[in-house]
Amino acid sequence: MKKFFAVLATVASALMICACASSESKPDYDSTRANAQSAYQELDNDAE
Repeated sequence: MKKFFAVLATVASALMICACASSESKPDYDSTRANAQSAYQELDNDAE
């Protein structure tokens, strides 16, 4: 049970660090969207 709480605390602290870091600089949604679109196109090409 102690191990579970240790993992939970580690994950919670990591999420808090990510939340604090992301508030300083906005993520680049345009490049993320472009990457997602290219990945979907590759999946469509593989399916054919």
